[in-house]
Amino acid sequence: MNKYNDLLNKASLEFSIERGDQEKIDHFKARIVYSIIGRMAIASLFDTPDDGNVSIIHMKRRIVELISNYKKMYPEIVSEIASDENVFADEIYDIYLKTGCIYHEPNRIVQAVPNSGLLGDIVLTRGFELQKKQRVSGLGTYVVGESSPNSAFNFSRLDNHPLSSRWNQVTDSLSWIDFEYAGTIEYLRMNAPYTRGYWIDKPYDNGDISILRTTENGTPLYYFYVVNGGEMKVCPIPQWRTGNSEYRTISNACLAHYEKLPPTQYYYDGDIVHLRFQYLLPPEELNLIKLYSWPEHMLIIPSDFKRISSTAVFMGIKDLLSDLGYEFVEEYYE
Repeated sequence: MNKYNDLLNKASLEFSIERGDQEKIDHFKARIVYSIIGRMAIASLFDTPDDGNVSIIHMKRRIVELISNYKKMYPEIVSEIASDENVFADEIYDIYLKTGCIYHEPNRIVQAVPNSGLLGDIVLTRGFELQKKQRVSGLGTYVVGESSPNSAFNFSRLDNHPLSSRWNQVTDSLSWIDFEYAGTIEYLRMNAPYTRGYWIDKPYDNGDISILRTTENGTPLYYFYVVNGGEMKVCPIPQWRTGNSEYRTISNACLAHYEKLPPTQYYYDGDIVHLRFQYLLPPEELNLIKLYSWPEHMLIIPSDFKRISSTAVFMGIKDLLSDLGYEFVEEYYE
């Protein structure tokens, strides 16, 4: 921690990144490096490359260069971080893009305009000048002791409708049609455990509305379906509601409606919190958490099911998502 003029210690203090009580020192170092690289990736948006504006390629190359250099500086973290630096670069870029921290302009990418959102006792931030003192959890920045006129919902672009009303909204006025399809059909799994996949090969014949999907020319197509006495009826779901994993917005609402959505498990380790997703959240909710957390196992990227967050940020996000109908349950580990 004290090599190179105390670089990692200074960074942990600058960003308020704490070590877990049971956390290995090398894993802690890797988390600090992850956050440093994230901040330097944002700083790369202000470079003046010889080949013109800052492009996606420029940003990703900068991330790859940084990871490679930090591995040489701290060889003890090599066993903690994925060997393919390009995968790491893709993940960091993807998180920043999907959470609105960066966006595209013609022939370049730029940092988002300054924005903030009040989340409990903290304020989430993005687009602030790099010189501003901010805390960091994962890749996301936040401040304490300040206020914001915006809510965390506005900041994160989350749908503020509870899961129960989301399901009612999409199923209130369905127009049922007969269904004839000769190809492979998958039906949403409605009972745990979900570790065996989210889809099964047989429908539920119980009169409940659920979801099925087929594949046409490599593109999944989703339908609401209902089966009564062996007779199936379906209603197509518009593709704008299902593309890019958006179907999970509907599947989470469906499972919550039938009280089948498993809670997210978490446990505290000092000043950090470990999260265990038993069912992946919809993209917007998951992306917010990924922005403000570290992969628990950085050897496996992307790491969506197991994350680590700072306690202050987690408590705010937990309250925010609990208000929407997501459940969290604390586990205890020795």
